[in-house]
Parts: sequence; C-alpha cells; structure tokens
Amino acid sequence: MRALFKEKLFKKHYDKLIVSRKEKSRKPSINSILSITILVAAKNTTAEDIRKSMFYFQRMGMICYVYVIKEKGEVVEKIKDVNTISQEDCLWYGVPSQEILIDWLSNKTDLLILSNPGNMLLMKYLCAASNSKLKTSVTYQGKDLKDQNIDFCVDVPQAELLPLIDQCQLIYTNLMKIGMKPPVIG
Repeated sequence: MRALFKEKLFKKHYDKLIVSRKEKSRKPSINSILSITILVAAKNTTAEDIRKSMFYFQRMGMICYVYVIKEKGEVVEKIKDVNTISQEDCLWYGVPSQEILIDWLSNKTDLLILSNPGNMLLMKYLCAASNSKLKTSVTYQGKDLKDQNIDFCVDVPQAELLPLIDQCQLIYTNLMKIGMKPPVIG
C-alpha cells in the first residue's frame, strides 16, 4: 500500500514537472556543444571511467559536470570535481530535496548524457528537471526510455554493459554524425 502511494505521489510531482518544462518550450539545439553534464548511477560505474569521461570532453575544451547517483547505503569513492547525490537526500517518495534541485538547476549545459538510468526515480526526475538543451542516452533492446524525457537515444545491444566512457564516446560520435561538431580549439 505504501509503495503504491509513494509511486502515485512521485508520478504527480513528475508529471507536473514535465508540463512546466514543456510550457517553457525548451527546444534542443545541435549547433554546438560547449558544456556537458553526465548523470550516472554509481552502480556498475568505476571512478576510472568517470575520470576518463571527464577528460574526454575536457580535452576538447568543453566544461564537463558529472553527477553520480548513489543508492541508500552505497559507498562511492570521492572524486575531485564530481558531485554525488544520494537517494537518502531525497524526499521519501523519490523527489529530490530543494538543496539538490538548486545545485542541479544551477548548471545550464548544452548536453546531458544520461547513463544507465535503470529504474531510479531520482535519475528520471533529474533528467526531466535538467536545464540542458539536449538530453541523450544509450538504450538497448527491450529498454524503453520514452518515459525519461530524452531527446536523442543511441540504440546499442547490451548498452547497459558498456563502461561509462564508451557510452559517452558512442553518444558523442552519433551526435556528430547527425550534424553536431565539436568546438574548434585555438
């Protein structure tokens, strides 16, 4: 009974958020990418993959923010310049607290890469709330992301098994194929 109530309360807040975002008529832009936010679940992601992903985009002169979502009781290695959000810091029905949302919304980036979304309500909510112009993710056969408020999905067999750096490179390569070019440095 409590789980059903929790689900309905989360859905009410989530649907309200989606409607408010659509009213702002956010249109994805594929002209240029200068800043990126990577949202990743701590489960099945190594600190080394996170560092490689950040370096991959920083090497191209982009600003890169990484947010790691950890589940209750999960221990995550502290990484410099990486934000950790715990599901313990959320309201009991899965919606992030005001402090988390203020920090999350302060970063207005060109591209959001959602990695390994799974069934985490917190990732779903943060993706919908994001100020990023374009939201992308990898998906795989049998995984439905239409509920995640994603603008562009790369369909890859067994994508959930790819390391974070491979997911990021795959998404970025596919975006360039459809007309997105990395910024010119120097």
